[in-house]
Amino acid sequence: MKRQFKARKVGVFYVMRWYLFHAMTLWTLPYRITEYDIRQLKLSKPKALPQALVDWSAPLPPEQWAKPSAELREQSALVRELKVMYPEASTDELFAQVKAWVADRYN
Repeated sequence: MKRQFKARKVGVFYVMRWYLFHAMTLWTLPYRITEYDIRQLKLSKPKALPQALVDWSAPLPPEQWAKPSAELREQSALVRELKVMYPEASTDELFAQVKAWVADRYN
């Protein structure tokens, strides 16, 4: 392209278009590389997970699940009562109101 420009075979518009085209295609290079990697991963055989990872990701037994505290159960009951009284209010607003009440009561 440079030789052609120096020999006056192409004009300035061609040179600008050439640089613009190559700049635009270089910007998409990371995406093309990523697509290539994804294709290669899909074609490769699935690898087996290590046993330690399988054991770690197993669900917890029910006796190890977190239990709600008495304070949370009390606040939830208050929110349910308020929801019946004010059905248009959002649950988040009601919980914030109940939390403020409880904080005032204990302080």
